[in-house]
Amino acid sequence: MACSKYTLTNTGSTIVNFSYRRCDDSMWDYQVELLPNQSKNIWLIDDTYTVAPSFKSVIILVDDGPFPPIDATNTPTPSNSPTPSVTATQTPTPTETLAETVAETPTPTPTLTPWDFCYSLNGGFNEQPEDAKEDSSGKIVMVGTFTTYRGQSFNRIVRLNSDASIDNTFNIGSGFNNGVASLAIQPDGKILVGGVFTSYNGTPANGIIRLNSNGTVDNSFNSGTGFNETVWEIYLQSDNKILVGGSFTQYNGNSYNRVIRLNPDGSVDNSFTIGSGFNGVVYTFSELSGGTIMAVGAFTSYSGATNNRIVRLNSNGTIDNTFNSGSGFDDDVYSIIVDDSGKMVVVGGFSEYNGILSNRIVRLNNDGTIDNTFNSGSGFLRTSGLAYVLSVFENSGKYYAVGDFNTYEGEVANGLIRLNNNGSIDNTFNTGTGLVYGSGSDNLGTLLSNGVFLVYGELTQYQDFEVNDLVFINPFGTLLNCPYSTPTPTTTPTPTVTPT
Repeated sequence: MACSKYTLTNTGSTIVNFSYRRCDDSMWDYQVELLPNQSKNIWLIDDTYTVAPSFKSVIILVDDGPFPPIDATNTPTPSNSPTPSVTATQTPTPTETLAETVAETPTPTPTLTPWDFCYSLNGGFNEQPEDAKEDSSGKIVMVGTFTTYRGQSFNRIVRLNSDASIDNTFNIGSGFNNGVASLAIQPDGKILVGGVFTSYNGTPANGIIRLNSNGTVDNSFNSGTGFNETVWEIYLQSDNKILVGGSFTQYNGNSYNRVIRLNPDGSVDNSFTIGSGFNGVVYTFSELSGGTIMAVGAFTSYSGATNNRIVRLNSNGTIDNTFNSGSGFDDDVYSIIVDDSGKMVVVGGFSEYNGILSNRIVRLNNDGTIDNTFNSGSGFLRTSGLAYVLSVFENSGKYYAVGDFNTYEGEVANGLIRLNNNGSIDNTFNTGTGLVYGSGSDNLGTLLSNGVFLVYGELTQYQDFEVNDLVFINPFGTLLNCPYSTPTPTTTPTPTVTPT
């Protein structure tokens, strides 16, 4: 059984379904759907592909050479550099003319897409993952309240390779002794971690610590006695100063109500003046291009001034009064991003902003007014219970939203959706039946640099397929967890026995 790696391209204007048998599974027929002008890279058993005769003229199949069978539990990571295409030389079967079409058609430069590969998952977390960040090498650091991953002991932190396997070069020892809520990865690869813990691998660390890229403690970061309560957010500014938010009221024995800015060595940045600080929890920061800082959470005042769950600060910590939120939000805000146009997308558990209906999502102009070109209609709701959105991310002008909800604008949307820039549903991102998750699961997400969307929480299913807390999804909404989606079996005829 010979296997080869192929580049498959649809040069036509119609969606084409292409059937083949994978190298690691010769018993089943698999299908790949190609949009017009789309290319995919596949590994298949030679001469097992089929395509409707009417589409043969628009399909180009290029043999890129022999490739060993794929182990579905350890799928190779795609190379950053495409392999040069070589015209197919396989001998076609008498009824197959596809290879002849390839020879007659100029070979295009293949388009490698990272979502042609799957992510190897053999078991997930035993408790909630709370944050995930990708480093410059494509590895993913995850933190939370978990103590195991894939059945192995990882106390509240683990680093995954780009295929979701465990990175054993990241040595955490005994890990954290209590929950971790946030992390930030510096340009030099060092990792800032925040939470409610009091030690890491036996080293005292109250609520904050910095690790070297190999998992050891970075002793050049000195937090003294640290924080007295939970750190919910660590945000690395463009100047490498560190904003910290949470429910704490002290840092290193001094009063800092729920916000502080640190220098890169862990000392307090005294140029950032907070006055009496916040009167409630701070969940998220976001920095704008001019150096001002958005802060959101469960607070109702900052430094004695009323600011209901959102405020913009100048770079020195004072309130930026050019941002006017009016009466603000009527309930907690969990996340805020500044999109490519400089507007702010805000999500949470609220139903109103400045007295106007805004169910769990709203987009604001730079001055704090509602951007009415973004229409969320009835927004995010649940048929029973409270709905909320925990994460929002932008990619190419569209917004991913993740949380605990089952409808958006009256349409079914279970825990995950992608919106167009105007607030309408992006139907090119097909989540099917969406997420299934446990009661109390914090459904969160991270957009990876390769365009794959990572969703995590106490998740059990996505699109009716069993998942283990982590869901890797391509830009069309397709599940990328290995093994691939269950294919339709090929009907095997019953052999006829002829009597002798």
